[in-house]
Amino acid sequence: METYQALNCLKALTLFERHISFEHVNELVGYTIRIEGLSCDSDRKMIRHTAEKLNLTVKEDTEGISIQ
Repeated sequence: METYQALNCLKALTLFERHISFEHVNELVGYTIRIEGLSCDSDRKMIRHTAEKLNLTVKEDTEGISIQ
């Protein structure tokens, strides 16, 4: 899998291992996570779905995803 920017912030969600650790969600309060270089639509969909499940704001553009 590709190396993503802001990987340390995303470790709290453990998205890249395909499971979510909900007890660490509060660590993300006040951060904007930017993920670029996503070449796979399924990765985008998984990240968007997970963030929405956690009531985070997701903004997508042609270069990547921002989660807030």
